[in-house]
Amino acid sequence: STGVECIDSGCVFLVDHEGVKPSLVVHRNLTPECQEALAARVAEWAAEPGDAADPSRAVDRTGAADPNAEPPGAGFSLAGIEGAPRALAVIPILHRGRCVAVMVVGTSVYPAIPPTLRAGLKGLGATAGNAITRIRAEQSRGDAVADLETFIVHAPVAAWTLDAANRITMWNKAAERLFGWKAPELLNGPSPFPDTGPVGQRSLSSAPVTRETSLLAKDGRPVEVRLVVSSFREVLGWGSTTIVMAEELSP
Repeated sequence: STGVECIDSGCVFLVDHEGVKPSLVVHRNLTPECQEALAARVAEWAAEPGDAADPSRAVDRTGAADPNAEPPGAGFSLAGIEGAPRALAVIPILHRGRCVAVMVVGTSVYPAIPPTLRAGLKGLGATAGNAITRIRAEQSRGDAVADLETFIVHAPVAAWTLDAANRITMWNKAAERLFGWKAPELLNGPSPFPDTGPVGQRSLSSAPVTRETSLLAKDGRPVEVRLVVSSFREVLGWGSTTIVMAEELSP
């Protein structure tokens, strides 16, 4: 934002609400004294309990407007510090309603940040928050998928996963032994058991479906099994993955 209109300095702090000093991740045209003063103010605000106003005092921690608030930056004064900007705007960057970073921009040209520019900066903060949310969700989803893969691979009973089109996406060794198909024969192809899935848009509170049935193995023999079918909820929304486990019933 330092290339916009009158903005000629700025910085971004990552905020930790567990007592750790805010981390300065980027800055431009701010003296070390200014950086230290801003870090102290960000730390002071982050330590405030509850939903106290953010450092700009123009929005609360959820981003809701306060019609009686002072202009953004009013709570972050650098008066008396040599080389400090004449005016500041402070923009909280939110992730799921919680401030995870603070962007501070300054001007040495005007005595205050113009209202139109403040509005644009707030939109920039919202865009950054949305980007953080998407990045963290993707990271969480990757971890969850890796955990699911580990579970399927090491499951002691036959287990496999299906996508929304009823295609096999994972097929473990126990399933190979029980039904005769090797994983490469089935992966990304249609399930040999069409009536076992997919679950689809099952609600979060839905319990796995358990039933006893007979499934045909590769050589045509019937295999009596107890099926447990459940949905895998994606971190980014309702998922399209169905997990199937088949325990062979004793003759």
